[in-house]
Amino acid sequence: MKKCDQISLQQTELLLKTYTGENINPVGVLEVNVECKGQHPLLLDLYVIKGKGPVLMERYWYYMIRLDWCGIKSLNVSQAALSAKERLQTMLDE
Repeated sequence: MKKCDQISLQQTELLLKTYTGENINPVGVLEVNVECKGQHPLLLDLYVIKGKGPVLMERYWYYMIRLDWCGIKSLNVSQAALSAKERLQTMLDE
């Protein structure tokens, strides 16, 4: 993902929560054009979060983009990914 210092974020009062109940405060929000496999382009809100971590996709995006879940037959995982044992140890250490 590229950093875009020249993009102006709009303020947001939205408060997100993780599945473990932790609060996530977005730095801001911007509208982006989203296109997916021949569907009409959509203008959707993209919330910017400070810090490192995986990209999170809002449920609303899943609803609007309408992915072909039956057509998704596999998931490619990087060879550099941590093993389950290493992920568990990292979680325990934290």
